[in-house]
Amino acid sequence: LLLGLGAIGALVKTRLEAFGMEVVPVRRSGAEGALTPGQWRGQLGTFDWVVLAVPSTPDTHHMIGAAELAAMKPSAVLVNIARGEVVDQDALIAALSEK
Repeated sequence: LLLGLGAIGALVKTRLEAFGMEVVPVRRSGAEGALTPGQWRGQLGTFDWVVLAVPSTPDTHHMIGAAELAAMKPSAVLVNIARGEVVDQDALIAALSEK
């Protein structure tokens, strides 16, 4: 799952696909087969990787919190190349402590 398909996200997508990875992007518009902001949370448990490449805005502040972390596969990898405030750090520490 790739959240954010702007300039940086598009470059990440291209590189991941070069390694044969299936990339499911999230875009506000839902264009080009992407999930919309209202769809991705319900599908978090299906992804092995969640890559954050979103801008820092009020809409993205703590977009990954306790509920999102709990919905992810226990083996999923979270990669944040966005700003730090996109992930609720306290929720992340609690999730890691609980394994």
